[in-house]
Amino acid sequence: MADGGRTVVQSARDHGVSWPVVSAAFAEHAAAVLPREPGPVAVLGIDEIRRGRPQWAWNDEHQCWEVTVDRWHVGFVDLKGGQGLLGQVEGRTSTTVRDWINQRGEDWRSGVRFVAIDMCTIFKSAIRDALPRARLVVDHFHLVQLANQALTEVRRRVTVQVRGRRGRKGNREWELRNRLTRSAARMHESHLDP
Repeated sequence: MADGGRTVVQSARDHGVSWPVVSAAFAEHAAAVLPREPGPVAVLGIDEIRRGRPQWAWNDEHQCWEVTVDRWHVGFVDLKGGQGLLGQVEGRTSTTVRDWINQRGEDWRSGVRFVAIDMCTIFKSAIRDALPRARLVVDHFHLVQLANQALTEVRRRVTVQVRGRRGRKGNREWELRNRLTRSAARMHESHLDP
């Protein structure tokens, strides 16, 4: 995995062992090779990932079910340097994000100039508390996605106003719906202005 860039499953197949064995061996290798603390970071990226399903356990004291394994994890990456993934924590709360950042030293925190996030208020709140001097930046993917959603809503609303119904095949605005949200780099040259 470390040398060949293979997945856990593929490495397990190649060596005829189960994936938990490969995963444990890789975690041991990574712990020995990777630094205990990330190096200085100028541009920090934060995003969440969904990993499987949550696991629940009954709490006798409070008489309720509680999440023991959260399906959401938050990853921290170095966007400008070459460190890649700096860390990953379980849970998608402002407390988990703030705690991970506050575990880094003051010099590390003061070196973070920009933080790229999606439009998640949880991340915004945590960054404002833990890195007050850093400038928040929303990544372009989420801005384009939000603009495309707004465009789709306008197209749907106007179609209903003009036609009195939803758009369907044969309506020009319906047939062109994907062209409105497609990148110019992915369009046929006949669809572009000269």
